[in-house]
Amino acid sequence: MRPLLGVSSLFIGLILSKLSNAVTSVIYVENGTSLTLNPNIQGELEDILWTHNGNKVAEHDLVEFQDYGQFKERSEIEVTTGQLTVHNMTSRDSGIYRSVIQINGKLQSSEKEVQVIDAVQEPIVTCNLNNISRALLCSVSSQSHVSYEWTGPGSAQQVGQELHISREEEPESVYTCTVKNEVSQKSSSFTLKHCDTGQNIILPVALSVIAAVVLVIIAVAVYFIWKNKAKDSKQSGKGSGDRQENSQEMTDKKKAETANSALLCEREESSKPVEQKESSESEKDGDNKEDEKPAEEQNLIEPEQDKCEEPTSGTQN
Repeated sequence: MRPLLGVSSLFIGLILSKLSNAVTSVIYVENGTSLTLNPNIQGELEDILWTHNGNKVAEHDLVEFQDYGQFKERSEIEVTTGQLTVHNMTSRDSGIYRSVIQINGKLQSSEKEVQVIDAVQEPIVTCNLNNISRALLCSVSSQSHVSYEWTGPGSAQQVGQELHISREEEPESVYTCTVKNEVSQKSSSFTLKHCDTGQNIILPVALSVIAAVVLVIIAVAVYFIWKNKAKDSKQSGKGSGDRQENSQEMTDKKKAETANSALLCEREESSKPVEQKESSESEKDGDNKEDEKPAEEQNLIEPEQDKCEEPTSGTQN
């Protein structure tokens, strides 16, 4: 970038402008928006310089542009008019802006004061009752330099944060509070019937809170009842499973005993032919010995046969 023509003379002119020019008005800008400052000059511009509180903002020599400090990459200069534009303004950008512009070898300067402020928030209207009148109060949070205006039926516009209304006023009457500052305005309306019940507004709010608490208690109670039922059902299912398991074990045990009894009986049945054979051989030796067997021995054998028949029949079933 070539040196600006007469840069030193621009600063000298800037110093002189402080003595000759006074700030005539304040320009208000909403936080987060853009600012455009016009030097209101005429002629063929040669060099343009803008400062903020004595520090360079940007400069242009009609060939190259340069911006500085906190304004870097968010400022621009229009070379035909010399106007400065700064984007995304913040509270840090508030202050005195001065321009020094060279036209046909002569310096012209201008000065602007800028204040960056927030837009107003929506106002809140409340009501106070006494024996004589109603008092409407309009308020906004964390706001300064705001004005209040009231409008309503059959009454002229009134200013101020508080509005007094006769108790004879119709309950359906609506009053509107408008809050303004230099960059924005917002309004809220209020119906007087709400003021008449305003002293009882606490009651509906209290009832709503009580209802909410009751619902929470009911929900908690239902949850614990459901939880206990689920726990009992789980324990009942576990007990039923244990009983089924024990019943199955007893059934298996009974089947095993029946199988063992059947096996013993089969073994006894298989040994009978041998005993019959031995008995036949003993008959050949003499019939007298058979007659001499005690009756008790025959009685001992017969119960054993009956005992084997019972598990056999049970196995078949």
